[in-house]
Amino acid sequence: MKGEKDYYRTVDDHSGEIDEKAGLRRCGGQGDILAGALGTTLHWAKLVNVSIAEACVASSFLVRYLSNKAFEKIGRSVEAPDMISEIPDTLRNIERVYFRHD
Repeated sequence: MKGEKDYYRTVDDHSGEIDEKAGLRRCGGQGDILAGALGTTLHWAKLVNVSIAEACVASSFLVRYLSNKAFEKIGRSVEAPDMISEIPDTLRNIERVYFRHD
């Protein structure tokens, strides 16, 4: 369920919330960004043996994070392309932290 926090429940009845701060404006296209994020995190989850549920949570977290980063830069006129422009740096940071190639 979307809102100030995102709430989720898995098929094995685990529930939780994602309270990553999101931007203060919900713009059109965020669902499309979520769909792309979900495809990416599901693929990554398969590569590193992470559950589908964790991939879904990561997708929600990512979209909320992108929304907040774009809102901090643009303000109330933020649009989906502004969120998309935050993806490269965000993914580089994720890869640096979780997929280090030492």
